[in-house]
Amino acid sequence: MPREQDAPPRSPAWKKGLWFVTLWVGGVVAVSTLAWLVRLLIPAT
Repeated sequence: MPREQDAPPRSPAWKKGLWFVTLWVGGVVAVSTLAWLVRLLIPAT
């Protein structure tokens, strides 16, 4: 049977870092998507 205790304990600092990275990546994706939609709706002449 698989052992679930092999993973290292998650520290608050590690969680905070992962949360920050997740928000940053999400923001970048959102901005990229908005820019792509703007280029579709307003084609450059």
